[in-house]
Amino acid sequence: MNRYGKELVSRSNTPDPGAPITKGSAPASASGATSAAGASRAHPTGAAPREFASPRLRAASEHPRRTVEALIFSRDVTSVFGSGVRLSRLVKSGELTCLTRGQYIRTHQWAAMGADQRYAARVLAAAHSRIAPPPLSHYSAAVLWGLPMLRTWPSDVHFLSERKPGGQSYPGIRIHAVGFDARDVTMLDGVHVTTVARTVVDLAACLDVKSAVAVIDRALAVDRFNNSPPLTTKQELRDTWERMLPFSGSVRAREYIEFGTEDSGSPGESSSRVNIALNGFPTPILQRTFVIDGKEYHTDFFWEEIDGVGESDGDIKYFDPAMLGDRTPEQVLKAERNRERAIRRKVHEFTRWDFAVGQSQYRLRERLMEIGLVPGRPRLQLKQFRT
Repeated sequence: MNRYGKELVSRSNTPDPGAPITKGSAPASASGATSAAGASRAHPTGAAPREFASPRLRAASEHPRRTVEALIFSRDVTSVFGSGVRLSRLVKSGELTCLTRGQYIRTHQWAAMGADQRYAARVLAAAHSRIAPPPLSHYSAAVLWGLPMLRTWPSDVHFLSERKPGGQSYPGIRIHAVGFDARDVTMLDGVHVTTVARTVVDLAACLDVKSAVAVIDRALAVDRFNNSPPLTTKQELRDTWERMLPFSGSVRAREYIEFGTEDSGSPGESSSRVNIALNGFPTPILQRTFVIDGKEYHTDFFWEEIDGVGESDGDIKYFDPAMLGDRTPEQVLKAERNRERAIRRKVHEFTRWDFAVGQSQYRLRERLMEIGLVPGRPRLQLKQFRT
């Protein structure tokens, strides 16, 4: 099932999103490279993997644009609220919420935002409040690209700077002094940000395995309807990894990249896939299609060894208005039950699990052993890549 639910990023009102940073447009890279030959591939507005027909994804692609437009600078308060209005009074009355120094947002808009949107708003506020800031990176770039985060977003906004001993940090700001190549930076929502490939490699080097693979899978995911290209490719990730050498966590990042796939449909599926490998179960076929009574059904995991299907389920499709569309939760539940009955007619074994079970190596192990799968030697192990 394809249920990526992270908010997507609108690329409107920005320069060419595929253009690399050039001299004069941002701080020079540590390597001094400024050639456009290695620029990251541009992607269409609202590009996102997997269920592109989803109303949730279509609506989400417009949200960052509204977030940018919702930001209020202190210099603009008079034009927005009228002369004689003091910022302190607006904040004290609860009409405005301060995001960072000199950046505000209407409190009712802030209250309506989810965790992803709130962090994105803080990131954009921090970037727009600085003159010629370094490129956003790591988590802060990930939230703008619509990459998923299994854990909570950090409180700090992350930037890259030229390579130098030690790092720099300020209240609410984390600066990674590791250097960057000009080809690994682009423009998004009016700010400089690391490309999808650079963002993914940076996170793969520091996140836990399930979180890292969820990010990689999302970036690689291919739309089976061919409406839009993936956000990046495995070769782009490899090339970016090579340019970054040497760096801390490079061996781990390379293995996670190689483990990544374009066929995972959600962060929950990615987590389950990691735990399947750690438990040493046979490698499943992802997104196996069954044609039943003239309809196509795509399954999350299929094992030929036992003729069995595994489904990583989530509650979002039953409660999210954008995913429900004009259907009630009861209608969606009935359709899912009918889908399961149809698939059960074609296979010998069938099981499903929720996000919490998929996150647990041991709980998922028990669930899959119940349908006849036999655990073995872990398939996801660190290999000795040259660094």
